[in-house]
Amino acid sequence: MKCPICGKDLMPGSTFCDGCGNNLNYQQPPMGAPMNGYNNYGYPMQMPPKKSSNTTLYIAISAIVIVLGVVIGILVFAFNNSSSDNKNSNTGNNTAINTNTNTNTNTNTNTNTNTIVDPPKDQDTLEFMGYTLTVPEGFTIESYAGSQYIQSNKCAIMLKEYQMTYDMLVQNEEVFLKTFQESGLEISSYGTKIYNGVKYYTIIGKLNSTVYGYMFSNMKNGKGFFATITPLDFTNFKDEYFEDAAEFVATAE
Repeated sequence: MKCPICGKDLMPGSTFCDGCGNNLNYQQPPMGAPMNGYNNYGYPMQMPPKKSSNTTLYIAISAIVIVLGVVIGILVFAFNNSSSDNKNSNTGNNTAINTNTNTNTNTNTNTNTNTIVDPPKDQDTLEFMGYTLTVPEGFTIESYAGSQYIQSNKCAIMLKEYQMTYDMLVQNEEVFLKTFQESGLEISSYGTKIYNGVKYYTIIGKLNSTVYGYMFSNMKNGKGFFATITPLDFTNFKDEYFEDAAEFVATAE
């Protein structure tokens, strides 16, 4: 399938375009009748100059919601793949039947048109915003839909560049949190925490029965970024996951 906006090839069943962020499930209202401040493509309409900071926040949160869709897809794929691999290990044959295309020494039967390219097994670093990050012990690099993330047996962590810095976010905290809530996130806790001497604005909330953690801060060059953290059981978020993400970012060189 292709994105109707930018024309990028997408996986069947995709919810969002990872090229332009278009919401593929958005139902377009009648022309000339945009609703709730969004245009016919589901993006926030241009706001008056005096409310430009709100517009920036809406765009930023929309990007986060897109990432949520990607993360959910990543974890569902990871669980399905794990279940498939466990079944294959019991067959006692050299021919493995998988639900995706993997690079290994066995002969695989491909029953899925999506091609997932796994990172090299000895890869222990990940490139992000011009920095090289070292993967923490107990984590591995995974790849899905062109995006890389790290995963342990407890949680998955994905980093994304963010157009707002930590200071900008804190200065607009009330509007920021309100926009997050309007996106459907049920916030259970939020506030500033310090890890490795760096300030992070953290949020824990539930969206569609899945609990997520978010960390917002700046890289060493002053540019903003955020981490989306998802527990592998989808329900039990622990503060140690924030520590894992901060440890990962602290290795940036």
